[in-house]
Amino acid sequence: MSSNVTRDHHSLTRNLKLNGNYISNDGGSDGISINDSGEVKLTSPLKIQEAASAVGLTGAYGQLWVKTATPNELYFTTDGDNDIQLTSGTGAVFVSNNADDTMAGTLTIDKDRSTTSATTTSGLVIDVDRSGDVSSGFDYAKGIDCDVRATGASGGIITTTGMLMQVTGDSGGASTARGITLTVSGADNCHGISINSVDGGEDFKNSSSANANDYFLIKTEAEGATTLSTVDAGSAAAHLTLNPDGHIHLFKATGFTQIAETFSSDVLANGGSGTGGTHDTDIDFRATNKISIVVGAIMNDMNLIFPDVSGNFLLVVRYEGDFTIDSWKVWTSDATAATGDNVYWPGGTEPDPTASGRDIFSFYWDATNELCYGVATLNFLEGN
Repeated sequence: MSSNVTRDHHSLTRNLKLNGNYISNDGGSDGISINDSGEVKLTSPLKIQEAASAVGLTGAYGQLWVKTATPNELYFTTDGDNDIQLTSGTGAVFVSNNADDTMAGTLTIDKDRSTTSATTTSGLVIDVDRSGDVSSGFDYAKGIDCDVRATGASGGIITTTGMLMQVTGDSGGASTARGITLTVSGADNCHGISINSVDGGEDFKNSSSANANDYFLIKTEAEGATTLSTVDAGSAAAHLTLNPDGHIHLFKATGFTQIAETFSSDVLANGGSGTGGTHDTDIDFRATNKISIVVGAIMNDMNLIFPDVSGNFLLVVRYEGDFTIDSWKVWTSDATAATGDNVYWPGGTEPDPTASGRDIFSFYWDATNELCYGVATLNFLEGN
C-alpha cells in the first residue's frame, strides 16, 4: 500500500486515482470531486441504469432515476413517494404540478398511439377547478386563454389566427369527425359560442369544401342588426335554404327589398340574348319578390324571369301614357322559356293597362310545372 494513503476507518486524506481519473477534494482535473461542503462535481456525463421503479424511500432524500421504457425516461421521486416524470419520448415534460409555468418558445405536443382496442386518446387534457364563494366583483375561470397579436405595418398578406385546427377522422365503421364539441351548463346564462368580431367584421364564415371562395356569412352590427348572406365566387347560385323539421315562426314583420327595373332593358331573357321586340323588358324575380317599373311606351313583351323555387311575386307598374303590353312571357331561372311560356290569366284574358295610371300584378309561380298564374288589380287611385 502506498505511503500516500492513511487508513482511518476508510477515510482518505489524499486523492484517489482510479484508472487515470481521480476522486479528489482539491478541485483539480478529476473524474469526481467532492468539496468540503459535500458538493459533488463530474467531469463527464453521468450514466444511470434504467429500472422499473425507484428504490426504497429515505426521509429528507429524493431520488433521480431512469425508468425502463423505449426510449427510457428520466424521473424524480420525492421522499413522499411522488414520481415526477421529467422526460417523455424525445422531449421534456415542462409543466409542473399546481404551478404557474411560463415557457418562452413553442410547445409541441406530438403524440402517436397505435391500438386495436377501443380507447380514448388525448393529446392535451386541461382540468381547471375553481371553488369558493365570490361575493363581489368579476370572477373568471378559463380553460384556455389565448392572446395572439400581430403588429406592425407589413406589406404582405397578413393572416392572424387564434386557433387553427385540422381534424381527420377514421374512415372505417360508423365514423364521425368533429372540429369542436361544446357542452355548456350550470350558469344562469349559457352560451355555446360567444363572438365579438370588432370593427364591423364578419362574425361567422362557413366556406364550401369544394371552393373556399364560396361561403356563408353572419354579421352582427350596432343595435344587434344581423345580416345573413351567401357568396358564390363563380356565378349567382349561392342559394339560402331553410329546411326545418317543423314550421317557421317569425315573430316580427317581414319584407322584401323592392327593385326598380329599367324599362326597355332586354338583356336577360332567352338565355341572355334578349327577345328583340319593341321595348321588351326583363322583370327579374330571381333578385326579389317585389319589383316596380315605369312603362314609357307601347311595348311587345314583359319578360318575367322566376327563380327555381315556387312563390308569390308582385309587380307594380306605373304608365306615363296610354301604353299597351302585347304579351307577358314566362322564363325559368336559367332564362330559358318555361313550359307554360305565357302567363295564365283568369279566363285567359290579358288585362288592359290603365292609361297614365297604376296597376299591380300578382303572380304565383309554380316552379315544379313551370307555370305562372297572374291576377291584375287595376287603376289604383289615391283615396280621400
